[in-house]
Amino acid sequence: MNKINFSPITALLATLIMSIQAVRADDAVQNPCTGPSALLALLDRPTVSDSACVVQYGQAVLEAGYQHANLTGTGGGTADNFPEAELRFGLPGHNEFVLLPPNDNLQQVPGSPHLQGFSATTVGIKHELGYTKHWLAAVESLFTLPSGSPAFGSRGTGVAFNGIVDYA
Repeated sequence: MNKINFSPITALLATLIMSIQAVRADDAVQNPCTGPSALLALLDRPTVSDSACVVQYGQAVLEAGYQHANLTGTGGGTADNFPEAELRFGLPGHNEFVLLPPNDNLQQVPGSPHLQGFSATTVGIKHELGYTKHWLAAVESLFTLPSGSPAFGSRGTGVAFNGIVDYA
């Protein structure tokens, strides 16, 4: 089986993305990620959705939650995980560093031993490409590290590239 080495590809893409200057259709248009409603524009649901806004340089945002799910199928059961945390640090040049620390997972199915363990750690970087009166765009690279427990973690490194577009 051929194994793809993402390191040179990732480095090239990251360099190109970070060198792109934010494009604004009109300097009079206020950045939708700043001002009095900036926090609402920044918030997203860690591990479920993402905002195209980056945290402003020198600032940080910590989000956390708790997830409870009723399992369907044979036996049913429940699954819980927390803290569902996401820590985002604002970097220069309309960039941010993203950290998704491990979640503690507990899965219980009647008649079976419960499973408990930690998910993998994910790190990444997001770059805000620019905005107009109605549109906002960003790109993001995420790296899942080989970490966590056997039932909920990752044995190897995972890579994801996302394009994020918001319309108002």
